[in-house]
Amino acid sequence: MNDGDTSRHREYCGPSPSPTPEPASSQNFVSTYFPPSRPPTFTHPRNGSTYTITPLPSSQLSATQLESCLNLIAKTSSSAYANSSKGWRPAAKRKEMRTPEMWFLLVRQANVEETGSSKDHDGAGSEREGVEGEAKEEKDVEAFLSFMLTWEDGFVVVYCYEVHLAESLRGCGLGSTLMGMMEGVGRAADVDKSMLTVFAENEKARRFYERIGYEFDESTPNATKLRNGKVSEPGYFIMSKRLK
Repeated sequence: MNDGDTSRHREYCGPSPSPTPEPASSQNFVSTYFPPSRPPTFTHPRNGSTYTITPLPSSQLSATQLESCLNLIAKTSSSAYANSSKGWRPAAKRKEMRTPEMWFLLVRQANVEETGSSKDHDGAGSEREGVEGEAKEEKDVEAFLSFMLTWEDGFVVVYCYEVHLAESLRGCGLGSTLMGMMEGVGRAADVDKSMLTVFAENEKARRFYERIGYEFDESTPNATKLRNGKVSEPGYFIMSKRLK
């Protein structure tokens, strides 16, 4: 399952995002929006493997982590990008991923010592190391979600830019877990809704979003009738979910 390609390009969603009031430091962001009660790990229901979920701002994403995320996008969605109006452009995507306000939830398989030392999401243990950019990188990123608190039509929303999972992590509940964590940030920030963009050809991802409460947003593009009478279908949809 491609839990989906939700890349939000300027070609898709209008103006680039405006900055929003956020905690000044990444440590404050984590303690505010990822409370200690939220578990920092995910256990695969079929094989029992444990994965850490580390929140990181784009500024603290290492070059290795960035390329690992980019490779996931390429594996799951480069063909969909290639079929879009601007095509698959890794350099542009890499630049977008470095947007200062962007946050990532990185999923990596945990070592025994990592799960034993992780305490909570307020920055303690190995999670604090991750937030401060000092986490060990011996494990590849096997899934990630990127998001941003940004403006849409005059309202602050939490916007999911990307969510991509390795084949072995699809269909096991991890996608829902990551989306739930992002939505938790939105609720803690008191925003009205979460939003995302999905390629029209990605019906499987769209059905997944519908199952967890998303529907077509009022801003999603509609089919247009051309002068020759043909109907031009949109290449993407904008979906949203009310958070309050």
